[in-house]
Amino acid sequence: MWKWIRILAVVLVMAGFGVTIAWLMYSDRRLTRQVEGILTTEEISQLRAQSLDYEAAFAKARLSKNVLEEADIKLLEQSLQAQEDYVSARGALGADNYRLEVLRHNLHLIRGESLRVLSNQAEARAMAIAKTQPEEAMKLLRTALENEKEISKKWLFSGLVDPGKIARLDTRLRSLEAEPLWRKGRNLEKEGEDLEAAGKFAAAADKFSQAIECETEFLGRYRDVRDTEFKRVDVLEVKRETALSGNMMIEVDRQIKTAEKLEKSNQWEPASRGWKDAIEAFNQLLVEFPKSRHADRTREAKMIVRMNFARAHDQVTAIYVGVEQLHQQLQARHALAAAQLASTHLATARKLADDNTGAFLPDDPTRQELEFIVNREATLRALLASIDGSLVPLPAPFNRTKIYRQEISQGLYASLMGANPSSLQREAHPVESVSYDDAKMFCKK
Repeated sequence: MWKWIRILAVVLVMAGFGVTIAWLMYSDRRLTRQVEGILTTEEISQLRAQSLDYEAAFAKARLSKNVLEEADIKLLEQSLQAQEDYVSARGALGADNYRLEVLRHNLHLIRGESLRVLSNQAEARAMAIAKTQPEEAMKLLRTALENEKEISKKWLFSGLVDPGKIARLDTRLRSLEAEPLWRKGRNLEKEGEDLEAAGKFAAAADKFSQAIECETEFLGRYRDVRDTEFKRVDVLEVKRETALSGNMMIEVDRQIKTAEKLEKSNQWEPASRGWKDAIEAFNQLLVEFPKSRHADRTREAKMIVRMNFARAHDQVTAIYVGVEQLHQQLQARHALAAAQLASTHLATARKLADDNTGAFLPDDPTRQELEFIVNREATLRALLASIDGSLVPLPAPFNRTKIYRQEISQGLYASLMGANPSSLQREAHPVESVSYDDAKMFCKK
């Protein structure tokens, strides 16, 4: 029994599909018969005659007038409507009727050309007054844009649809619309900078926040119509944090001045504590406002060096005193004593440099002098023993200055400079091919 029920259901479904297909296939014929049932053959012919009469009246007006009036264009519209009714009554397709296409094209062309003239006039006027009357220019551009959009929507068969012109008008309009917002953001930024310079940091930060909002809105709406600074929001955020950190930076500067004042009065222990307080305040600024222009890690490093230098001031002073004693030993030609002093003070200088005091780093002149004496102890011993016989004092008033009796030998130059630039190398011969800078360095050593 269920088998027969399933067979019956399949048959009914197939019959339903067949009826639906037949109804769709003959629907246009039913509609045609319905129209034919409404309009007689004479009435259909009369529609065509009306269309021809309206077209003839329009052609007469077109030939006799310089400018078509609205009533004349209405004649063409009536001709087109009558022709459409005629084609529909016959059950034909509009695309198959050449006359219908011509009438439609003519009407769309006239309407489109009229709108195009208005659009061009509005655009030209807007461009002429864009800089002096931006509000009026925007109204004109909106009018031109509406006319072009009407052409693209209502008068498609005119052949005048210009997507490029629509895009150009839209860009010009939005560019003018963007100017007030762009200018507002810059003005807020300038106001914030003035307030920051006046020490009103909270008000300045508020202005920078408003400028950020303007810039964000500008980027969202107008980033494609004028030159855009894509990193401007980041710049404004830096300025805002700089303003917010202004009071903290004032406190840091105050503590720095206190520490420097203590240094000038030779109060080195209190000065080191002053530097420590300044560093702690600056670290708080770094944590709370990392984007601030004041948050400069190199500045923190310099303050640490100043603090360590204040702590190690006595040791640094002792080295400078020791170097003066070393000079006295060298002038007395006591090479061994000078070398011992140099070794002692060099070890202390290296330790101070390793402790990050900022003193006696590898490029420090005093440390380089100590390094030179220690590394060339043997050369100095040999040189100091006989150097007085090779030197001649200059006449007064330069009698404190002495010069060599003869040219500098290659051996002496290589011993002090570590290299011999002479093309023909002979230890006892005069050195040659020495640059001016190397000669100055040799004299200094």
